[in-house]
Amino acid sequence: MVFLEDEVERFVVDCMMVLGVPRSNATSLAQVLVAADVRGHYSHGLYRVDMYVNDLRKNLCDGGAAPTIVKESVSTAFVDGNNGLGPVVGNFCMDLAIKKAKATGIGWVCAKAAELVYGSTLCLPGEFIASTSTPSSQTGSYVETLRGCIRFLRLTSPRLSSQKQVFVDKVLDEATRVFVRRMAPGLPLQRPYDGPVRVLLRSSNFFTIDRQEVRHTVSIDRLKLAHIDEDADIPGPSINRPTSSASASDAEPVTTPPLPSCLRTRSGRSNHFGIAGWYTMTAAKQGLLGMSFTNTSSLVVPTRGKEGVMGTNPLSLAAPAKGDDSFVLDMATSVVALGKRLVQKLQY
Repeated sequence: MVFLEDEVERFVVDCMMVLGVPRSNATSLAQVLVAADVRGHYSHGLYRVDMYVNDLRKNLCDGGAAPTIVKESVSTAFVDGNNGLGPVVGNFCMDLAIKKAKATGIGWVCAKAAELVYGSTLCLPGEFIASTSTPSSQTGSYVETLRGCIRFLRLTSPRLSSQKQVFVDKVLDEATRVFVRRMAPGLPLQRPYDGPVRVLLRSSNFFTIDRQEVRHTVSIDRLKLAHIDEDADIPGPSINRPTSSASASDAEPVTTPPLPSCLRTRSGRSNHFGIAGWYTMTAAKQGLLGMSFTNTSSLVVPTRGKEGVMGTNPLSLAAPAKGDDSFVLDMATSVVALGKRLVQKLQY
C-alpha cells in the first residue's frame, strides 16, 4: 500500500491537532516523521505517532510549548525546550544555528537535556576560583617528600560483607509499576532509580519488567514501589457524533478539550526529536556543514556487562555538494538500534 507524502503529513497533523497541538507545531512533527519514512528510517516515521499521542494524552509532553533562549552569544545559544515536542525544539535550535552561522561563520546551539541536574544547569560561582601561582621547588626535594609519604602507607583491612536483609515493601507483590535502582556508579546528583516501568511477571525473588518495550528480569532488592495515577484517569478527547436519524446539519462539531498543565518531572526537559539527519540536511540545504547530536536513555550494555548503562548516542553529519552528491551520515553508536529492533518485532 502506497500513500502520498502530503496525505501522510495531513494525517499526522490531524492526529496532533485533535490533542490540542497548534498547527505549526503539528506540522513540524509531521514533516520530520514523513522524512524518516521517505529515507527508510521506518523506526522513526509513522511508527512513532503512537508514542507522541501517548505522551500528549498522559500529559508528559506539552504540545503547545515554544522554546525559549536561556543564554545567547554571537555564535552560540542555550535553549530551553520547555518540555515541548522534540521536532519543534530541534527545528528551533537548527534554524537559530543556521542564522548565527551565516552571520559569524559558525553557529552552535544546545537544548536543555534530561541529564541536567533536576531540570536546571549546575553553575560554579566565579568567586570559588582564584588564580594562584605554584611555588618553584627543587626536583630532588619533591622526590624525597614523595618517598617519605609512600613509606607511611599501610594496607587497609578488608571490609566484611554485610549480612543485613534487604527491605522489601509488603505491597510490592501487588505493584503494577515500579522504580528500578541503577547498579552502575552514577554521576553526582544523578537519579539513582529509573522508571516507572510496568511489571509483567512476578516471582518470589525476581520481577519481569517492561523497559522500553524490552523484557528484563530484575531482583526484587532493586525495586521500589511506584505510586502513579492509572491511565484510565487521564481524559481523552471527546467527539460528539450524530445519530443515524439526525441530519448532517444537526451534527455537533468536534470538541477538543484544552490540554491540562504539563507535568514537570525532576529531570525531563526534552523529548524525542526524530531522526538527527533531518536537522543536518536542513543546514546542508543552506550551503552549510551540519552537525546534530542528542542524548538517549541508558539502554546499551557494555562489553561483558549485564545491564544498560550507556545511550545509543545518535549523531548526524551533513556536507553540501554540487547537485545531489551531498554527504549525510545519520547513525547510532550501538551495534543494533533499538528502534529497528522494535520494528522487526512488529513484523515477525
